Amino acid sequence: MTPCIAIIDRNTLSGIALRSILWDTFGNVEIHLYNTMDRFIADSNRHFIHFFVDSDILFRYIDEFVTLKNRTTVLHEGAGHRFIKEGFSVLDLSLGEGELQNRILQMQLVSRYEERMEERRKSSENELSPREQEVL
Repeated sequence: MTPCIAIIDRNTLSGIALRSILWDTFGNVEIHLYNTMDRFIADSNRHFIHFFVDSDILFRYIDEFVTLKNRTTVLHEGAGHRFIKEGFSVLDLSLGEGELQNRILQMQLVSRYEERMEERRKSSENELSPREQEVL
């Protein structure tokens, strides 16, 4: 299963730029761009490993993302202290391309996803079938 990342940003140009940086950084990731929450919800049948969400959209739909804090990054210009206090990571869009790419790399989105999938695979290999348990 290919990991999916959602970008939910009212600014289409900003979203396209972020998508390009993510593709350059990770390559083997599906990246879906939405400019409204309604469009995202209409396509929410995917399994997203991470969400990049415009700060205004997050503010309006905070209840949708509060349980996904560890997989949500707020797109904000400037420090975004309010969101950091609420437990979200923040990506400062006023940074240069190289610095943005470094910050995204530090998130290790894909490697964490691959680790979880490997753990699931190993745990399913180690589980005994009901018949095996009966024989034991």
